[in-house]
Amino acid sequence: MDIAGNSICSNPVRVLLAGFGRLGVSVMRSLIGSPHDINVVGAMPASNLSKYRFLKDHPSEIEILQLSSANNVRTLTAPSINSDEFRAELLDLAPDILLIASWAEIIKQPTLSTGNHRVINCHGSLLPKYRGACPQIATIFNGDKKTGITFHLIDEGIDTGDILLQKELEVGPGETSIRLEERIASQFSECVVDLLRGFQNGSIAPKKQAGDASYVPKLSPSWSWIPWEARPAEIDRRMRALDGILPLATSLGQLPLAFEKGSVVDSSKALIKGNGINLFQIRDRLRPGTVLAVEPDKLFVCTQDSDSIVELSTPALVQSGKSTPSIRPGEHFVSFARPSILKSA
Repeated sequence: MDIAGNSICSNPVRVLLAGFGRLGVSVMRSLIGSPHDINVVGAMPASNLSKYRFLKDHPSEIEILQLSSANNVRTLTAPSINSDEFRAELLDLAPDILLIASWAEIIKQPTLSTGNHRVINCHGSLLPKYRGACPQIATIFNGDKKTGITFHLIDEGIDTGDILLQKELEVGPGETSIRLEERIASQFSECVVDLLRGFQNGSIAPKKQAGDASYVPKLSPSWSWIPWEARPAEIDRRMRALDGILPLATSLGQLPLAFEKGSVVDSSKALIKGNGINLFQIRDRLRPGTVLAVEPDKLFVCTQDSDSIVELSTPALVQSGKSTPSIRPGEHFVSFARPSILKSA
């Protein structure tokens, strides 16, 4: 029996992929390169969506389209996964599985109930933890030591469907969200063929999600405020979680500033020169957020722990129409927000 409770046939598993980014490319490569009975019958490009037309020149989008063309995979033209056009293509292609590998739309009931396919999602956490849009960011943000991947059936909720396959991963020391996302995409690539093999031989049985659920909403600029009063470990996690994704935010007086990169460094290894030396020597008496030293390409800021300081890349970024300020040692940064990135599930 298959995961739907139907009799198994010997025909290849027909897969329609809707995917984007590292995950979409990794899964597409595995499916096409698999020696097993897998037939990729269609691929839905993310750039079909009107608000994501700008992605048509993105390297991952180009690669998915090239893989489709080279392997006789139909490229769908529907404007949305919830459109009448997509459902018509679903009926025409008749896939066994609609596989979602990083997609910007919530799949609605008319698409879920069209045809005889099952809809399976690739989610980058061990559900029910971190349902929603940014599980890798939440993993680093919250200092988790372990995470994982989940293949699950899609229902009308957000990442609430029955689990088919999970695999646990260790989170590396100093890992960023982007690096974790790369490793998670690789794990999905390695496991997707086993998932489809299980679909063929009936060895995979859906199971209800169990445990404490949490939900991560879409990426918000409010997450990027540096919490100067927090422990250095918390500041470090926030910086690694957002590295390469959002600039780091703080303010000087009433002027909001942003910095492309930041890190928490051991103060004993920081090379402080010039006028910053005097402030550096009394950093244990300064308020967190006080600028210790300014150099041409970076500046140093004290934290609540004199053994750790924050290094921020310069120049600072300011909103359009504002002048970049001259930041001086002794000035004090303030952050206006420190929201949690989780919501109740």
